[in-house]
Amino acid sequence: MAIKHQFTMSPYDAQIIHHDHFSAYSIFKGQDEKDNIHSIVISDLELDSYNFPEDAELQLNIKCGKNDMKYVDLGTVGSWSQPAEIYDFSGINKSIEVKLCVNPAGKSEYIGYSSWRTCWESDQKALIKTHYEDLGQITWIFKIETDNFPSIILNEKKSELLGSLIKQNKNWQGQILPQCIYNGYMHIAKNGFANTIPECDGAWEYAWWQKAEELLPDDTKDITDMDEADFHIWAKNLALKFCSQHKYLDNFIDWIDGDKNNG
Repeated sequence: MAIKHQFTMSPYDAQIIHHDHFSAYSIFKGQDEKDNIHSIVISDLELDSYNFPEDAELQLNIKCGKNDMKYVDLGTVGSWSQPAEIYDFSGINKSIEVKLCVNPAGKSEYIGYSSWRTCWESDQKALIKTHYEDLGQITWIFKIETDNFPSIILNEKKSELLGSLIKQNKNWQGQILPQCIYNGYMHIAKNGFANTIPECDGAWEYAWWQKAEELLPDDTKDITDMDEADFHIWAKNLALKFCSQHKYLDNFIDWIDGDKNNG
């Protein structure tokens, strides 16, 4: 339900909600790929460590580009619910972003807030986990294991910065996620599509296979009978489908052009 007032910054020290404690993803609700119509699902919300009052109110700010901000009442810290509305941003060629705010009951100045988070497309976050290791001078690696979901390993020396970037910076996401999606599906294909049948529910390969059937049903139903050249096309098209909403190339070029102009 949309709320009637906008929360404002507190004159006191509002707590910043860590990137590991709040995130959301969007679910496409349009009829055509050109539509930008989505529902929003909060996938992570862990506020216990902040000691907010149980009756403190939660507000979700939603935007796509700079205009048309939406303000949604989620309830309270002790009793909250998912956003119920469908959000139509058609005609805006930008990613959907969300921000969580917390304020004392009945007051507008908030006591907690997150930075803006770019929504993951659909349940992409559930398909790739994030972990941290000492990687020396390496920023990240993509790791596929047989008994765990594929993971993006970020350098723990800069865990706060890198964890924030992978969740909210679309320029950084665009350099990492498409390759991870492509590699994951190529791994499945090169391993003979093992663990992709319903009896393997719980295996990461089956979760990825279900997503492939959702995104590219016609291509996926016949892919097991194809050859390696077709596997590459299938994996590439799945990466394209996963990332189509976020316009990673356009955003990257805009960022490069802006950097040149500022230089």
